[in-house]
Formats: sequence, structure tokens, C-alpha cells
Amino acid sequence: MKKFAAMFLALAMVASLSACGGNGSSSGSASSGGASSGGASSGGADLGEYALKTQITSTDKITIRISSDASEIHPSEIVLEECFKAPLEAASNGNITVEIYPNSMLGSLTENVNSMQMGDLEMAYLNDSILSGFIPEFAVVGLPYLFTSVDAVHNAMAGEFGETLSEKLESQLGIVNLGWCDVGFRNLTNSKRPITSVEDLKGLKIAP
Repeated sequence: MKKFAAMFLALAMVASLSACGGNGSSSGSASSGGASSGGASSGGADLGEYALKTQITSTDKITIRISSDASEIHPSEIVLEECFKAPLEAASNGNITVEIYPNSMLGSLTENVNSMQMGDLEMAYLNDSILSGFIPEFAVVGLPYLFTSVDAVHNAMAGEFGETLSEKLESQLGIVNLGWCDVGFRNLTNSKRPITSVEDLKGLKIAP
């Protein structure tokens, strides 16, 4: 059983959400959330829909480094590459460069949080389990059976609940959340019986 997602979870379903955070002093003003870089296809999606609607007129040369613990072929990395990096660089006529560092190349997620606070890193793909070590309220996202459906998770994170967590992230750590990313749900599997309630867990040995 996992935590959410990425941030992100405990009883009927576990969600995994992720916060893409940028240091408040970062020079870029893009507001796309995303995952990480990769070299696989995005399933035939029309990437034109992710193009920024407004051209960035500043000619300042800006480099945005994004850290992630996922591999370069993970779907979240592919989304970050194709739906954040490419559109932002195109809209700025190449004046903004986005560098994606997968596989924890720039340190652990905890170290990424510290680096953003010190201004040594612009962005990172974080998760609820890491952020709960700094802000206890983030642990709520990973509670089992907290959400009854995928839509319930999305509505909560896009609503007042998610906004409250984002506000705490900014006020307590100085990190701005650009968006919540659903990186999938975790299921509890076993060889004995279906798990539909907490009672069904009785007598089972659960490996982490």
C-alpha cells in the first residue's frame, strides 16, 4: 500500500499526487504543473493544446532547473518534457531554458526542498510523503480510504483542501505549488481474499 501521490495516501484507495514547486524568487512565471522528463511518446495526444497562449516578450536569459526522483522514461517525466519544457521554451523564443534532472541527480527530494529554500534550485517534483516531514498536514493525503473515488481525489486537490495545503507550503517553506499531478493509485494485493474493507486486512501480513 502506498502514500498518495506524489504526492500523496490508506483504506479503500491510496492516491498519489505530486506538487510541482518553484522557489518564490524564481524568474519564470509559467503556471503549468507537470511531472518529469522522458523520451517516450505521449500516446498520440495533441501537444498543441499545451502551448502557452501568450508569448513571453522578456529577452532575459533564464534557466529553470527541475529535479525529480523518477526515471527519464517515467510518464511523469515525459509529461514534464513535452507539456512544460517544450511549450515554455517555445513561448520564450529560447530565452528560457528548462533543464530536467531525473533519477535524483540533484539529490533526494528532501534535499531538493532545502535547495529551493536556499535559492539553489528553481523547481522540484515533490510528493506528499516528503512534504509531510516539513508540514504534518500533508500526511492527511496519504490516509487509506480517505477518498471514495478518483474524482473525489481530484476535486479535493483542486478545491479548498488542495488550496489550503498549497498555502501552507508557501507560507511555511517559501515554495509555490504550480499544480497537483495524479501519478496513479496504489492497490493492496494479496493471495488470500479481496480487500474491500478494513476488516478484510485482519490476519494478513503486509510487506512494505
